[in-house]
Formats: sequence, C-alpha cells, structure tokens
Amino acid sequence: DGAIAFAGGINIGELWAPPDAPETAFRDDAVEIRGPAVRSLRAACLETLRRFGSPVGARAPDPSPVDPFVRVLTNRLEGRANRAIRRACLAGLRHAHQSVDIASAYFLPGPLFLHALRAAARRGVRVRVLVPQRPDVWIATLAMQSIVGRLLAAGVEVYAYTCRVLDSKTAVFDRRFTVIGSHNLDSLSLSFNLECDVVIESADFARVVLSAFEDDLAQSARLDLASWTR
Repeated sequence: DGAIAFAGGINIGELWAPPDAPETAFRDDAVEIRGPAVRSLRAACLETLRRFGSPVGARAPDPSPVDPFVRVLTNRLEGRANRAIRRACLAGLRHAHQSVDIASAYFLPGPLFLHALRAAARRGVRVRVLVPQRPDVWIATLAMQSIVGRLLAAGVEVYAYTCRVLDSKTAVFDRRFTVIGSHNLDSLSLSFNLECDVVIESADFARVVLSAFEDDLAQSARLDLASWTR
C-alpha cells in the first residue's frame, strides 16, 4: 500500500530457506522501511515491472519530501550501468575515521575499492571484512583467494563465516552510515545486474546491524597471513 517496503539480498525460495532444514538456510540481511523512502523503493519496483511488461505505468517523479537520512540507490534501473551504489561505498571507505565493517557474499571488488580498503587500514581505521567460507558459487572462492592475501598483508581483518552459506551484503562505516541491499562487491553487480541498496545514516540503526555482524564473527574463523600463505 505504499507504506512499508523491504530491501535486501534475501531470495524467496526453498533452496535458500529449506522448510525441513531451517538450520541450513542462507545467512542474509534485509531492512524494513517506513516513511518517505518507501516511495523511492516503490517507484523503483514499479519501473522494474514496467520495463519487463507489466502494465503498471511509467515511474513518475514523486513531489513528496524525501528522507535526508535514508537514500535508495539502484543499478541499471534505466537499462544502463549506474555506479551510485559503488560510489556510496567508496565514499564511506574514503571518509571513514574509525571503523569499516563489511559482509559480502561475493567479495570481488575492483582495484579502486581494494586500494580504498588498504588505504583505510594504513591510516589507522579498523577494517573488518566477513566473507563466506563456502560460497554457493565455488569459483567465487577461488577468485577471492588472492584478494584475501592482499588485504591481510595491508592489515585488514578478514573472517570466514563457517556456520552456513553467507549471502549478506552489508557495510557500516564509522558505526553510523549503513549500506544494505542486494549489491555484491563484484563486477556482475557493478556492470550487469539490476541491484538496489539503501543507505541509512543512523547510529541507532548501525548498532542493530553491527550487533548481527558481531554475532556472525563469533561463528567465523579469523584468517591470518601466515596460514593463508601456507
């Protein structure tokens, strides 16, 4: 009814949430939104439906006031690559003073993002990256190996989630700015996929996300450079 919206990486299907084996369900995150930002998400949803044949009408500009603390960002909604989500994450990295906490199902960022991660660690920011120990796409594990080594060498803390398949896509910068949605840090999300993320400026909301992040770290193995090299 245009009053409640959800955004995240959660898929709706028994493969991701087996009814007979809930303990094997994918670990994922989503956010429920109420308020002005719902209109932006609804407009993105309607535009997606329209593009793929549903007679819902074109997306019209919404004259209603926007929420200055909640922004909805999309990628390829207009049929072409849009780097707004990547720019938001890069801005968070480059301006972080204390902490960066990232959970990523497919952690395959490009050179700019890797440079920003290492630069943040070198200037004293505590950078923690959570990746799956066993992704659902096996080749992603192989591709992440060299990236993990470079991060560890730069002082970035890297953890491998061991409990279930990690499918989360979240980032929190300085315990205040949170990015959550469907966008993976890989070339598919950047250049090909239709993705949606929400950027939220709120210390209270960041605390909720970080609480879940800390719980995930408790079920993870911290990687070290010596072991990785061996």
